[in-house]
Amino acid sequence: NTLLTTQSGKTITVTETNPNGESLSTILIAPVGFASNTPITLETNTLTHFFLADLNQDTYDELILITTAQGSGSYGEAIIYTTTNDQGLVPVTIPQLKEEDTKKGGLFEGYMGHDTFTLASGTMLTREFPTYTASDTESMPTGPVKKVFYTLTLKGSSTPSIIFAKDTQVAASSTQSASSTKNR
Repeated sequence: NTLLTTQSGKTITVTETNPNGESLSTILIAPVGFASNTPITLETNTLTHFFLADLNQDTYDELILITTAQGSGSYGEAIIYTTTNDQGLVPVTIPQLKEEDTKKGGLFEGYMGHDTFTLASGTMLTREFPTYTASDTESMPTGPVKKVFYTLTLKGSSTPSIIFAKDTQVAASSTQSASSTKNR
């Protein structure tokens, strides 16, 4: 059981149960103090870490859960809920990784798992992974390490979704423009 407290003073308890030998975990997320306190139960890969961060800078935190699949690829996944207006936990749509994304020219070209997720500038979720060429073995990637940035948008009034910022240039320019606006 881990208790997290949002900027607005609401709490979220995250509990993982993972029976020995099972590849999937049960994760129970229990919000308290929100307009809706409906608990969420997930059957998913093992929880690697989780934290609160205000990805879209609206003063309401997002709950970010990072899971890792068992097996040689150690494929990582982010599961995100927003607490916009303290309504409760609203799932955020994250674009699914498709096979064409890993092909030449794709955002995840050379991807074969082994993801690491971190928070950049407090507002961007960063996914870092080694890249593989056709002749690489799974234990010996020879391609460059790539980073993909996730930023949160609210489409219309209520549907939160994640967009990929394509590369470090996009991320650098968007953080600079955000900080320069605040100083005006």
